[in-house]
Amino acid sequence: MIIISKKDLMKISFINIGKWSIVNTGLAYVISSLERTDHKPSLIDLAFIPKSYQLKYVLDKIREQRPDIIGFSVMTNDYSESLVIARKIKEVYPDIPLIWGRGSTPYTNARKNY
Repeated sequence: MIIISKKDLMKISFINIGKWSIVNTGLAYVISSLERTDHKPSLIDLAFIPKSYQLKYVLDKIREQRPDIIGFSVMTNDYSESLVIARKIKEVYPDIPLIWGRGSTPYTNARKNY
C-alpha cells in the first residue's frame, strides 16, 4: 500500500490525442480512480477539436488548469501530433513534467524526441 501525504497531492491534466470518437477506457479508468483520491485530475480531450485549433486549445486549458503534471495518452498513429504538442508545452511550461502512456506508445522515440 502506498500512503500519500497531503503535500504529495497533485493536479494532473491528461491529454487524449485520439483521432476517433471512441471512448478511451484506459484513460477514463485512470481519471476515475484518481477522482476517488484527493488528487485533481482533468481531461483535455482533443477527439472533437479541429486540428488547426488543437495547440491553442491545449495551451489555454493548461493555463486554466495549472497542472503539476501532464499525462499524454498516445497511440502510435498519434505520435507525430503528440510530439508537436509536447514540444510546445515544454517551450511554454518547461517545469511541468510530461508522462506518456497507452498500450502502444512508442516510448523510446518519445523519450528522445521531446
